[in-house]
Amino acid sequence: MNKVFLAGRIANDFKLMTSANNNYYTYITLAIRRKYKSNEGNEITDFIPFVAWNKTAEILNKYAMKGVKIFVEATINILEDIVDNQKKTHIILNATNVEVLETKKQMELNKNKNEKKRIVLDENYKGIKVSDT
Repeated sequence: MNKVFLAGRIANDFKLMTSANNNYYTYITLAIRRKYKSNEGNEITDFIPFVAWNKTAEILNKYAMKGVKIFVEATINILEDIVDNQKKTHIILNATNVEVLETKKQMELNKNKNEKKRIVLDENYKGIKVSDT
């Protein structure tokens, strides 16, 4: 069985695109925090890219955005090609099913929280000092 199940937050802004065959698709990166921390005590996050096609891509475009928590069911596809006389292997995750794990209200709260954080950062910006030492 070729199945992968992932849950995390969308880490990138994405857009719905159309292929040469008129199929909808989008590329999304999922941020998944590990359950353990580094030796320095820092959280570790993996960024997993995947592609969604047709109806799945349309659903993501309509109901999700950067920062939203989603569940992804995907298959793994292996593509091999030759670049500069060297064999390259690419692992591609193709989403077959996606579920948004947050309500519209939760998404709005997170969006507002992120906008407020940006405002605070801008208000506290002191500029960059350059010294010749």
